[in-house]
Amino acid sequence: MAAHHIAKYVRHAAPAKPHVDPRLKWSSKFLGAAMWFYIFYRVKNDFIEGHH
Repeated sequence: MAAHHIAKYVRHAAPAKPHVDPRLKWSSKFLGAAMWFYIFYRVKNDFIEGHH
């Protein structure tokens, strides 16, 4: 017979969320936003308006 009910497992339960330091969370959001703003800035200045 298989090992039945050794670990509690709920089939449709949401996975546990890991604890993340708020400084790490917000710094990653800021750096990600800064990256996208820089990319859009470069696209606007280099490709849409062209080189001057």
